[in-house]
Amino acid sequence: MPYVKTGRSSPGNGGARPGAGRPKGIPNKSTIQANAEKEAARERARLQITEKATPLVQKMIAKALGCHAFLRTKADGRLERVEPEMVEQLIAAGETVTKIFWRDPDVNAFKDLMSRALDLPRRQTVISGGDDNAAIQFVWVAANATENEPAEETEGEES
Repeated sequence: MPYVKTGRSSPGNGGARPGAGRPKGIPNKSTIQANAEKEAARERARLQITEKATPLVQKMIAKALGCHAFLRTKADGRLERVEPEMVEQLIAAGETVTKIFWRDPDVNAFKDLMSRALDLPRRQTVISGGDDNAAIQFVWVAANATENEPAEETEGEES
């Protein structure tokens, strides 16, 4: 018998079959492989970062403090860079030492350091009754209550 087009896509018994295909919640093999590769990359990055943790933290602290140098004026009028350890000795000797910033202290770097060192501050949530500051009413619903029949109240509770 010749095939007659009846508006259906195929002449046979097509469509979804029960139990066919990959079960829900089971990822593709490519997804499993991609996740394993990402985890391996994260672990490599973790190892590299922990190896360099001390210099990285020092650089972050330096960024929070800003980039600066100490300068003193020599007898001939030229400026000379001074090591930070020598500043107190030069000031005690009566010389003028100037601190020059070429990059200002970074407040965001400071906040990041503080939040990591002292944990993130908690975000406060304020609950109000809306624009008119109406009181908020809490109602406890018992497990045996139905939609049409409210639960029985016990003594001491307000409705």
